Amino acid sequence: MFTGTTDNHNDNLATAIAILRKAAEHGDVEAQFILGFSYYTGAGVPQSYEKAIKWWCNAAKQGNVDARRALEHSVSAEETITLWHKVAAHGDAATRFILGLFYYDGVGVPQSHEEAAT
Repeated sequence: MFTGTTDNHNDNLATAIAILRKAAEHGDVEAQFILGFSYYTGAGVPQSYEKAIKWWCNAAKQGNVDARRALEHSVSAEETITLWHKVAAHGDAATRFILGLFYYDGVGVPQSHEEAAT
């Protein structure tokens, strides 16, 4: 029988998110993927597609296949590009890199080698 309280559950979730965030900030690819998922669903953090994409981009750049799939299926291509531009505007290098690849190859945006280089 479950005898825990909601407060205990919330405390445990907050602790788990804090640990995930620290690991993600230190480059742990699995933590980046999971933290992105947490932001996408709003589990333990305020829902933010922008932050989800930021963390998934970081994980995808390191080769995390699950993060790449999450990026492909998270929102429509148009919404993804818009969100990626917002994240890239804040100086996130991983997002700028992936966005550049999309422009270079013309994936979800008109092909533009000039835009890819910026």
